[in-house]
Amino acid sequence: MASHWYTNALELLLLGDLHMDTDDLRIMIVTSTETFAEADVDVADVVANESGLSGYARQQTNVTVAQDDSIDGAWVKIQNTLDADITFTAMPAGEIWGAAILYHHVSGTDADCPLIAFLDIADTTTNGSDITLDFATSSPGNLKLVRA
Repeated sequence: MASHWYTNALELLLLGDLHMDTDDLRIMIVTSTETFAEADVDVADVVANESGLSGYARQQTNVTVAQDDSIDGAWVKIQNTLDADITFTAMPAGEIWGAAILYHHVSGTDADCPLIAFLDIADTTTNGSDITLDFATSSPGNLKLVRA
């Protein structure tokens, strides 16, 4: 999975307004029609392409950040709140999922919830089966910041 940081998230990290280890971070799924735009700021910017399937819901995550000198940076481990893969159960047929988006859940208003990262996934056609996001749980992870 390729991953991209949203520019606004990097600013929030540097200002100390985003805490990857303690904030309420969640994953939402967007269809393959959504493309990464680093200037997108909040969930309201991408919600038009969010999955609309019956039974779909945004998922809470447990995020761990770890330093790794072998990559000259730090990496992020993303799992569900039980430290396992994130699974969407029995997703009905009808969509092609193209990315997972990590965001900071601030309130119930999408315009208040800043985007953090766009995690590209192989286009996945829903067909009634479970869909599991199997994020890397060891370095270099799916999301990292490295020294230039």
